[in-house]
This record gives sequence, C-alpha cells and structure tokens, in this order.
Amino acid sequence: MSHWHPILAAHEYAPGEWIMVDPSAKPYAVVRTLEVAGERGYRAVTWAERSEERQLIGYWRTLRAACEGAHRLHLSSHGPAPFRGYAASLRAENSEKAPSSDPPGDGRAAA
Repeated sequence: MSHWHPILAAHEYAPGEWIMVDPSAKPYAVVRTLEVAGERGYRAVTWAERSEERQLIGYWRTLRAACEGAHRLHLSSHGPAPFRGYAASLRAENSEKAPSSDPPGDGRAAA
C-alpha cells in the first residue's frame, strides 16, 4: 500500500527551493535549504508573491519534515476556526430580550 506524503506537494522551483502547491496548483508554502553554523537544514515560510509578506513556519533538519510542517499549517487553515464570540448583532438581540413573565422575587414559591 502506498501512502501520500506532503513532500509530493513540493515542486522544486530552483535548486534548494521548493514551492508547495495544493491540488488546484495554488502555492501555499516555500521551503528552502539553508546552512547555519555548518549545519544544513530547511526553512519553511508561508507563500506570498512578495518575499517580505511571507511568515516563518519553522526550521527542520530534513526536507520531509519541513514539508510536513508547512502542510500541517496549510491544513489548519481549512478547519473550523476557534470560537471568537457572538457577532455584535447577536449580542444586541440578547440584551434586548422581552422581560420575563416570572413574578418578581427570589424564585421560590410562596407558602
């Protein structure tokens, strides 16, 4: 049985530079090889047409891991977003509810 891996979404644009694309060929990340203090590794950033608009995703020691990290971020952008509260119109509706039909008091029945 063969398994798909995010490295298959990486298209080598230039030696040491890969652009990760989704199934519709839209780019979503750039992975580059780099060397820091004599160690080689990979850096992944989000895709943007202009380099200064890209955001760092992370650094990895293998191309495979860098592609997986970039792909995980890409997938997380497709899921449900965290709850950020109700829209202002819903809060306004809830604050303007009709008065309760309960009699005034502490809620206990009179004896």
